Amino acid sequence: MTYYVNGALDKGGVETDKRAKDYARQNGCDYTTALRAVVRNQQSISKRYAQEGPEPGNTIQILGGLVSGLPKLSDGSIDPAAAVSVVNGSSEYLDISRRAAGEFLSNQAAKMFGSRHAHEMNITFEDCLRVAMRDNSAVAAHYNGGKLTEAALKAVLWTKFKYSQSSDSRTTVKTYANNCEFKTYVLEAK
Repeated sequence: MTYYVNGALDKGGVETDKRAKDYARQNGCDYTTALRAVVRNQQSISKRYAQEGPEPGNTIQILGGLVSGLPKLSDGSIDPAAAVSVVNGSSEYLDISRRAAGEFLSNQAAKMFGSRHAHEMNITFEDCLRVAMRDNSAVAAHYNGGKLTEAALKAVLWTKFKYSQSSDSRTTVKTYANNCEFKTYVLEAK
């Protein structure tokens, strides 16, 4: 059977099993009754997520599709200023971008939480989320009700803005999101 916890797939049912055992201990019932109660509760949470909007985990893709569909710059790249203007101009798009910002922060926190070491077992997901919000202040500001900024858009949709490219007659420079530059030289014989 497939189990979900807080709208996300619970691989192997590990978290569901833990919650069912806790429920059985707290309510003095057998494991089967506790498991049914936990699954029923999670189903209602999943229904609430579905009623609130896009399925959890898809809002970054929805925002990326929206931004990709906008008119491009002359070099074919995405115009971040135009994308920010369009998103901030529509309450529906602004809601999608806020959900995407929340999803981005949650993903960052989950990466940190999943990479913890045994000696750091007292670190909670909420601690990781605070660190993610601190390290991505533009995204956190947008998620907490602010307008979308270019910095937040580029952070959430980092794959769309992975690098910028400029060239002159002798070199081509690609600057990646982490500010590493790679130069390709064109040699001319005279």
